[in-house]
Amino acid sequence: MEKPQNLVKVSNALNRASYTLSLPEKRLLMLAITHIGNENNDSMIHISANEFADFFALNRDGAYRTLKNAAENLWTRTLVTEDGTKYRWIITSKYNEGGVVELEFHPKLKPHLLQIKNNFTQYFLHRAADFKLMYTWRLFELLMQFRTKGFLTIK
Repeated sequence: MEKPQNLVKVSNALNRASYTLSLPEKRLLMLAITHIGNENNDSMIHISANEFADFFALNRDGAYRTLKNAAENLWTRTLVTEDGTKYRWIITSKYNEGGVVELEFHPKLKPHLLQIKNNFTQYFLHRAADFKLMYTWRLFELLMQFRTKGFLTIK
């Protein structure tokens, strides 16, 4: 089944701050980011277990539990910006028994997610959908960040 080409566009600062997330949390967060342009930016973002399972080629039965746990864990995650300010990734989270997670991003993160003009990483989420390790995803995002420069030096 062909995966939809959902565009992820996130500031490099926010991208670096996501390095502490687990794979299910990262998947949920990035899938939610792809919904920002599709839904009212002031409303909750809805992601069903079926959508989550289909997009990341997961077992549907396990997707319900994975999605619920990822949303609960994402609620507890703290994001620290380069100036030391701490935020939560999301300010509202709800899991409906029908297998739908509702999330609302912290409003201070909107400049990192909307109308980004420079210092951002952009890729189609379907390219990362099959990653099984966060290390693979981090390397992919670094390569995407520096693809126009043509090289990346890591100390």
